[in-house]
Amino acid sequence: MAGKSSITQPEARHGSNKLSKFDLADLEWTNTIPECPVYHPSEHEFENPLVYLQKIAPEASKYARKYTYHEFEALANKAFLSRFHSSESLPSSYVEKEFWHEMAHGEKRTVEYGVNVEGSAFSCDPDDRLAASKWNLKNFSRLLQSPLRLVDKEIPVRKQFL
Repeated sequence: MAGKSSITQPEARHGSNKLSKFDLADLEWTNTIPECPVYHPSEHEFENPLVYLQKIAPEASKYARKYTYHEFEALANKAFLSRFHSSESLPSSYVEKEFWHEMAHGEKRTVEYGVNVEGSAFSCDPDDRLAASKWNLKNFSRLLQSPLRLVDKEIPVRKQFL
């Protein structure tokens, strides 16, 4: 991590891979998928995640999935209609139970929801320097620049499926 900040552009990460089982012409469409750059913060930049994220945001946001509130609402309504075969409002307790049932037993679907993901993907070892860093999601909300530090109470999350 020491030294200068750097970015690896997508094309620099790939070698020339040859596949014998596929006709690569069938996969030409994959060349149109833009790849995002990989960022490598310097040790100094690594010390303050929120400042670093603000620094890279203008470029990195070009690769984000973007929708307006109304676009997301339209997608959500379409998925709702497909799932529940109704455009009528359902009791929130019913929808919540259906959500958790789907999470536990359902088909493989994509759900744009991550609030209750357990853990932070960092080691629990108290001697792990990276786990003790400000990048650990368990520490992230308490950083001085984070508006979440102003929340007095712990935000409750579901500990088990309904």
